[in-house]
Order: sequence, then structure tokens, then C-alpha cells
Amino acid sequence: MYHNQHRLPLNADETVFLDEVYAIDNLRVFFIDSEIMDADVSSFKVIGNNVSVDKNNVYFRDKKVEHADPASFKIMGYAQFVDDNHQFTIRNGHIVCL
Repeated sequence: MYHNQHRLPLNADETVFLDEVYAIDNLRVFFIDSEIMDADVSSFKVIGNNVSVDKNNVYFRDKKVEHADPASFKIMGYAQFVDDNHQFTIRNGHIVCL
């Protein structure tokens, strides 16, 4: 499998594309060609704008969002996010807690 001429470490028979940038196989989750380390495949879902969640974490692209509660995390608008305890924004390519 390839993305923008880069070979992806995925097996075509086992891979499901969740949208244009996220894919999962039986064991791993990928953002384009980067594996999201420690992501839980069985609970992983895309919520939009390069943001995803699993039962343990919130991710922006392929990085964990620190201090984010995956059960209550919501996209409020461009670069605006909330969970039950915090507000977040995008700075320097990362979602950060305010």
C-alpha cells in the first residue's frame, strides 16, 4: 500500500481506511504513514479535523493530546476544543491545554 508515493507498512487485506488520513489494521493505527503508538485499535475512532480518540487518549494527527479526556472531548470550531475539565487550542502544530 502507498500514500503519496511512500510505501505504508500495512497489509492491504487487513487494512481499513477510516478517512483520508487514518487507517487501522488488526494491531495498529496509522495517521498517513506514522503509527500512532499505544492506540487502542478496538476503540479507535475519528472525530474530525485530524482529531481521533480511543478509550484511553485523544490524538491530533499522530500525537497524544495531553490532559484531554477522550470520553468528553469535543471539537467546538477551528482550533477550539473542550472536554469536561479543560479548553484546548492549536499551537505550533499541536493541540495544547489552556
